[in-house]
Amino acid sequence: MPHRIDPSRRCLPVSEWPDIDQTLWRQATSPISLLDESRSSASAWSPATTHKHRRGYGRWLNFLFHEGDELSTHPIGRVKNASVNRYLVTLRAQGVAPYTQFSRMAELLSVMLAIVPNRDWSWLKRKVNFLSRLAEESHQTKVPPFLAPQIATRAREALDGLMQSKRKLRIHEGVAYRNWLMVLFLVLIPLRLKNFTVLSIGKELHKSNETWEVRIAGRDTKTGRSFRAPIPSSLSTHLEFYRDSVRPLLLRAHQSDQLWVTWVGRDMSEHAVYMVVTQFTAAQFGHRINPHAFRHIAATSISLLKPEEIDTARALLGHSSCKTTLHHYVAANSVIAGRRHALIINRLRKRLPGPSSRGKANESELLPS
Repeated sequence: MPHRIDPSRRCLPVSEWPDIDQTLWRQATSPISLLDESRSSASAWSPATTHKHRRGYGRWLNFLFHEGDELSTHPIGRVKNASVNRYLVTLRAQGVAPYTQFSRMAELLSVMLAIVPNRDWSWLKRKVNFLSRLAEESHQTKVPPFLAPQIATRAREALDGLMQSKRKLRIHEGVAYRNWLMVLFLVLIPLRLKNFTVLSIGKELHKSNETWEVRIAGRDTKTGRSFRAPIPSSLSTHLEFYRDSVRPLLLRAHQSDQLWVTWVGRDMSEHAVYMVVTQFTAAQFGHRINPHAFRHIAATSISLLKPEEIDTARALLGHSSCKTTLHHYVAANSVIAGRRHALIINRLRKRLPGPSSRGKANESELLPS
């Protein structure tokens, strides 16, 4: 069934923006000669950046609409410290993660710098920088509730069970198979949401000499570097069953090269993939795991289980440097330290004299062996 979108979380499309915002947006994003000194910074945005900022600003306008704010005024009159703070309070009440809060503010700032560049936005820049630090601190200290091997095992067991069915899968079983395959794919090859969503058979997914491979051109990646990774044989088996038996069931005679399709045969959007993955993992694991969180899980799992392979994690995640990957290494080390500390405390507790013991224990007896 289609997912209902919470009205308060909508990103208003440009067609629903106030007239003045639509006009300023079109002026700012229109292609202009590089020699034109009056051109907006937005005129040089890539399509992906434009899309991101359009959604971010649409979310801001939707917030103002639901708050009952006056939208016929100039955007300058709406972007005030008090209204921005109310926006943050609302985002936090909705359970929006620290990094997403930072992203929403950064998107708002970028749009305001593009449509009203001569205004002093230093106060908003300070707020964005503060939120960036909070997001960084939260990211470094948060350890995922599951490691990659645990998730992969559950996914493989579920997929094997569905594959072994001696009859044709029903539509709800096909959807379940697709969802488990998405989980297994993300845990083994944790792509960014954009790249994961648009995977297409014959384009980003190639098969050569019985081996499947993911290939993504540099122009389509965040870092601008091409990405290439072989698909493990266990995933290949499930991928081929999906391609041959499940995907045709979901397509319902529609035509598409995109790997992930809805139960009514349409290409899945980024939002659809995000909602399906988070809701499905919440139901199966008791924790909402969004697509990007699989990257965190992959890095932390490698850092915790095979710390000498930290550079493997960097390559797998497509990080341009080890700096980002090392945050997960630090988090993994804190887990190890916590476990060691618990063991030491447990040893000490067992060696401490009981209530009926006389005298004091020898100091050397309290030290861990």
